[in-house]
Amino acid sequence: MLFNLVPMHPERTYFTLQNLGTAICPYRVTGIAPLLVDMATLGYAIQDRWELPERALRIPFIRITASTATKASISGTPAADTKTPR
Repeated sequence: MLFNLVPMHPERTYFTLQNLGTAICPYRVTGIAPLLVDMATLGYAIQDRWELPERALRIPFIRITASTATKASISGTPAADTKTPR
């Protein structure tokens, strides 16, 4: 499973609006910690995680430094990795 170009917050999930100038778009910002717990509950293991600073989401008064991509697979499959998430 690959989550790519997903705006994420280190701790919590919430909804917000982003003003693009020509439009206002709703965003669901996913909490990294709750996502990792939910994925582990479903039997997934994180293989890798990286930040995409060029895709940063700027929301006044809330710090989100970058979008995050996360790659996960079902535990026990050949592609699974025991590496600790960054």
